[in-house]
Amino acid sequence: MHAAKRIGFPIAISILVATGGLRAQEDHPVTIHKTPEKILRRMFDPARPPSAMPTLTPPESGVCHFDFGCDAGIGVFVDPAGPNSVEVEVDSVDVVLTMEVDIWAINGAPKKLLDHEEGHRQICEYYYKDADAIAQKLGKSYVGRKAIGTGPTKQAATDDAEHKLLSEYNTDYMNQTRVRCSACQVRYDAITMHGLNNVFEADAIAQAIKAEPPP
Repeated sequence: MHAAKRIGFPIAISILVATGGLRAQEDHPVTIHKTPEKILRRMFDPARPPSAMPTLTPPESGVCHFDFGCDAGIGVFVDPAGPNSVEVEVDSVDVVLTMEVDIWAINGAPKKLLDHEEGHRQICEYYYKDADAIAQKLGKSYVGRKAIGTGPTKQAATDDAEHKLLSEYNTDYMNQTRVRCSACQVRYDAITMHGLNNVFEADAIAQAIKAEPPP
């Protein structure tokens, strides 16, 4: 087992090299660890907004920033495919999921504004609720998936193949979680006019979720 390494986005790679004769004997574990969501609430002076705060878009006087994380590892079989290429086959998948929400609001913000930003947080939690089931289903679909990698060395070619697989996994997961959540947040802001409309947040959330297009 090689040491895990980072590849530039929130995914880690673990490599398991085995001979072809072991494939029928090995289990194909898919392990998902979903961490609790992290919620941070902060107030700010609009005359001196913190540099770390996302830019506000008028008429906003508060903002909710969120991030879905997917730290995935795969075990693979590696077979030669040519002088400068290998074929890897996914044998196991291990994933750690995270979700962080930062809520920013002006000092002395009215309750309506705070409720609106909390509505954004609730939408994040809605789409994170089944994230482990989504990651599990995806992981099972990736067991047995193959990719060809090329490079000047066997290790470089293996890295190339694994990068392709993990990039695809990350994209698939984010399309089913973060992308859907982002689209729902836009619908929620349209329904509430960024918290200015006289509509209950719970009703706006329900409308925004219900309006999601079918997959």
